[in-house]
Amino acid sequence: MKKKTNFVLALLIAVLATGFTSCGSDDDNGSSPEMSGAETELMGKLQGTWEFTSGKETAMGYSFTITPSTLTEFKNQMRSQGVNIEFWDQTLIFNGTKVNDVPYTLRGTQLILEGMEEAVEGFSFTVNVGEITETTLVLHEVIAMAGNEIVADMKYKRK
Repeated sequence: MKKKTNFVLALLIAVLATGFTSCGSDDDNGSSPEMSGAETELMGKLQGTWEFTSGKETAMGYSFTITPSTLTEFKNQMRSQGVNIEFWDQTLIFNGTKVNDVPYTLRGTQLILEGMEEAVEGFSFTVNVGEITETTLVLHEVIAMAGNEIVADMKYKRK
């Protein structure tokens, strides 16, 4: 059971790291699509610093609780494999149209990071603002690859 759990965690780390590594476009003209009033309001609510408190992931029929220390462990494992994760972090800093220096926009409640929509065959990734209050942010993530889904709810508290 331990080997299967480690395999699922390794797969989860690889997929999440891939999803959150920003590629960006070399021909970006700096413009962003028009946002609705609700999207502009949501962007305003996101501004500031958010600290990760807990998360729950479900992958391949298994559920995992993610703590701040396991999140750090995941990032360190990925860095040791040469994968730089620019977004998925213990601290999210929303500053204007960037989060942790990665440009983003909103489509409804969907958080779209620069480079995230680039086509990768058999891979899709979405992040939605599942809940936001004055003190709590929950990001709902769905990653689909090769017919498998990884679903995560990552909870943050305003710092």
